[in-house]
Amino acid sequence: MGTNSVDLIVERQGQRLRPAESVEYYADGSSAEPYYLPTRGEIPQGSIADNDVIVYINGIKQTLSVNYNVSAWDGSSDRYVSFT
Repeated sequence: MGTNSVDLIVERQGQRLRPAESVEYYADGSSAEPYYLPTRGEIPQGSIADNDVIVYINGIKQTLSVNYNVSAWDGSSDRYVSFT
């Protein structure tokens, strides 16, 4: 653990700023994809750039377009990570 650098609370001039969202999945290698991006913070999924999504497996940072891809925004569906 300890690889998720976005777990923090930020306040500025007494206002709590909205930090990045995170989600943690546990899989045994046989679990079916996809792994959905978190939606609880109500960040519009269309505003999330693919390179905003950071993925770790067993504490090792993965590389976008090499180890994983992020689904395209189609205007309504939740986005997800799939592995290559």
